[in-house]
Amino acid sequence: MNIDDVVTLKELEEETRDTYEANHMAMGAGKGKKGGWPNGIEDSAIRFIRLKYRGGDWDQDMGKGSDYNLLIKFHEWTGFKIARDTEHREIQRLKFFPKKRSPPFVFLTGMRGINLSESEVKILRDYCLKEGGMLFIDNGGGYFGSSVRQMLRRVFPGKPLVDISNDDEIFQRPYVFPDGAPPFWHHDGSRALGIRDEGRWVVFYHPGDINDAWKDGHSGATAEVADQAYKLGVN
Repeated sequence: MNIDDVVTLKELEEETRDTYEANHMAMGAGKGKKGGWPNGIEDSAIRFIRLKYRGGDWDQDMGKGSDYNLLIKFHEWTGFKIARDTEHREIQRLKFFPKKRSPPFVFLTGMRGINLSESEVKILRDYCLKEGGMLFIDNGGGYFGSSVRQMLRRVFPGKPLVDISNDDEIFQRPYVFPDGAPPFWHHDGSRALGIRDEGRWVVFYHPGDINDAWKDGHSGATAEVADQAYKLGVN
């Protein structure tokens, strides 16, 4: 590490320290009165699916020792079963999920460009607006932020990225983040942004590389910072 890296990590720790509070709710399966999803959840493994796209490093920090750590924490803190590994799907394959059985979100990250065909643009739009899905986008650095904005203008014309307020539900359950999403590495600003459709988030965009903190070693961040990254992922 050079001195700039050390300073950056120190600032990261200070800015993201203690920004969440535990909201002690039992993560049930919809059959009790203490938390959980109101309509229950099927007795199947929770999956973590990322999108494969052309033009960039879509598989940045993928799999065991990286984003799979989030699934491990999800199981540890909620008790739900998890898949044996993370997965990827080409955008074209999203349309092959049974109707109304698409994954609730897919993960998208990288550091470079995103090249989408018109067909892929429509598939992403239909996945989010018709099938109830959400794009969970994480900025891995480089010029990914400008690529994301260009992509979203094509997928959701007329729907701007907006600030996600600190009191939004996504920051309330099961862990409370009074100041909204921790900023982490500031690759593209310090605030989480999103796109809404009919009162529901169809895009959650984290500009600060939350995935870097999920990795083994947490890219040099402290255990406390990594803990916040996992808790935000669980939310």
